Amino acid sequence: MSIADNKAIGRQFFESFDRRDFDGIARLLAPGEVAHLPGAPGPLPWAAHQQFAAAFVTAFPDSYHVIDDQVADVDNVVTRVTFKGTHTGPLMGIPPTGRAIAMQGISWFRIANGQIGEEWTEFDRLGLMIQLGVAPAPPNLPAPPKGTADRPEQLPAADPARIVARWWERIDRGGVPDVSAYLGDDYVDHNPPPVPGLSPGIAGAWQAFPVALKAFGPFHHEIPMSFAEGDKVVSRVIGVGVHSGEFLGIPPTGKEVRMSGIAIHRVKDGKMIEHWAMVDGLSLLQQLGAIPAPV
Repeated sequence: MSIADNKAIGRQFFESFDRRDFDGIARLLAPGEVAHLPGAPGPLPWAAHQQFAAAFVTAFPDSYHVIDDQVADVDNVVTRVTFKGTHTGPLMGIPPTGRAIAMQGISWFRIANGQIGEEWTEFDRLGLMIQLGVAPAPPNLPAPPKGTADRPEQLPAADPARIVARWWERIDRGGVPDVSAYLGDDYVDHNPPPVPGLSPGIAGAWQAFPVALKAFGPFHHEIPMSFAEGDKVVSRVIGVGVHSGEFLGIPPTGKEVRMSGIAIHRVKDGKMIEHWAMVDGLSLLQQLGAIPAPV
């Protein structure tokens, strides 16, 4: 399949969902297709996935998706969306609030023979809970201090995929990297980590590392899949760490935590200048015991 064909399949999925044409979605799926969704107990076949989706249709009957961007190669399509609707029905025990919500998400479809063979989706469950008033917003805390690079780095320019891979590798070596060697001065993080007081842009990246290293060091990333289209690189990511320090007011538990996500980086002149990411922050807080886990 061509890149254009795969992007069309991604759009058709969300357009069919918004028409509530679940039979149309089923025709897009390969036999045995499964979906990996946040909050689900395991990979879901289509019948179970449809039940999962039906809960959101009931809760937000006027809901629809805005397609914000797509990145694809001949075997995959990643679609960044915003789910919008009004909460007029029950959702997971939450009574209707009447609130209008906008929830960002990223879906990754593996394409096989013109059909979706497997799906990974991440959406902002924690942000949704905050919008519905059932989870507190992050506390207001002083701005964290700026990190200090372990050593200066001078990196040769390379293709976007290699630049992003090098970034993950450097983070996993520990300590504070020479952030300015990897990120452009005009870097924009559209989905920054949930660190209270974090500055925008590259200044926030400098601040985030000391917080993360104190709260979850040592930590590392598993990258099951990554590919590039033009200047954008998408990565499926699993972050693994040990809760060794205070995080968002939660005292250290010593627990190993795992958090899945999908990241998109845009690269220009050898440096990353934009970042979008969806991570399962609600699952992280549940693992730390700050929010009750589903029964």
